[in-house]
Amino acid sequence: MSEEQQRIIQLLEKFERGEASEKELSELDEWYQSFEKDAKFTTQLNKAAQTQVRENLLNKINTSLDNKLAGAAAAHTKIWPLWAKVAIAAAVLVFLSLTGYFYWQNTDIPLQTAGNEKQDIAPGSNRAVLTLANGKQIMLTGAKNGLLATQGSVAINKSADGQVVYNQGALAGSKAVYNTITTPRGGQYKLTLADGTNVWLNAASSIHYPAAFTGSERLVEITGEAYFEVAHNAGKPFKVQTSSQTVQVLGTHFDVNAYSDEPAVKTTLLEGSVSIQSGLESTLIKPGQQAMLAQHRFKVIQADTDDETAWKNGMFRFSDESLESIMRKISRWYDVDIEYENNDARQLPLTGIITHFTNVSQVLRMLELTRQVHFKIAGKKIIVIK
Repeated sequence: MSEEQQRIIQLLEKFERGEASEKELSELDEWYQSFEKDAKFTTQLNKAAQTQVRENLLNKINTSLDNKLAGAAAAHTKIWPLWAKVAIAAAVLVFLSLTGYFYWQNTDIPLQTAGNEKQDIAPGSNRAVLTLANGKQIMLTGAKNGLLATQGSVAINKSADGQVVYNQGALAGSKAVYNTITTPRGGQYKLTLADGTNVWLNAASSIHYPAAFTGSERLVEITGEAYFEVAHNAGKPFKVQTSSQTVQVLGTHFDVNAYSDEPAVKTTLLEGSVSIQSGLESTLIKPGQQAMLAQHRFKVIQADTDDETAWKNGMFRFSDESLESIMRKISRWYDVDIEYENNDARQLPLTGIITHFTNVSQVLRMLELTRQVHFKIAGKKIIVIK
């Protein structure tokens, strides 16, 4: 296998695991431009059309892999080994993300552009501010890799891949020292707490946490949205507190969406078990379930965990989600305000998969393919036109 083959397959497999960096996603996007350029789209999203999409894309990607990776002189059908099947599966997902999950066919479809193309907005990136116990603030985006600061016996480092990592020394003090990481609109960040717990912060979010967990529990506070992969410790429960609820776990993977402009606080469980407390109300959820807290009441539903955690993997992904909800996500990621010319558009249900790492005009272009809504960009504002 050539170096180019190995590189592309490595990127595809990292994408499939949700581990691809912003730079690697951009590299994949560029690679797929070679066979995306001639595609035309419409919105026949029935099951038969979706099946045909997958068949067309598999054939197209098989041909592309033959030509681009193996250097074949002509396209041909090939039985792929296991590694290539994994790559093709990832490639289908990438291609669907770039096209917004709309049906591909060889006919010309006029597209409504998103306002003036010169007025465009770049996507968000890894941006956050670390506030230490003494009030000192560190802009993480521009900080050099290596040691950022120390808090007692804890060393705070910025790793080569840009995340913040807390390394707890052998002698931890008895007094908790708290730090805060805050992301702006248009920013995300990942950190590893002193106990080994991994946390992904979505845009316009924050987490307040001890530099070292010294007590009988591991308590953190968040605003906005965060995804947790909690290090297991049966003797020290991990708690996530928001303004309206507390989530308690021992070791598990889950997402908490507690934005103040959302109609409900949503806790989505991927692995393990979770108990949630809000006042006198409490509930337990199992993997694949979501607890929605609204008006001091819990409602437990089956969740599409891929939709709920897509942001962590660099995607917008939604299934019959209202346009208003989608636009709130776009507002946070692109740091823009949303204005509606017609309120009827707010509840328009849409389904799609679109990459995070493209200018906002391309995301809006995908949404316009529904032919049910159009947009105009005016500075840092997106106007929704029914």
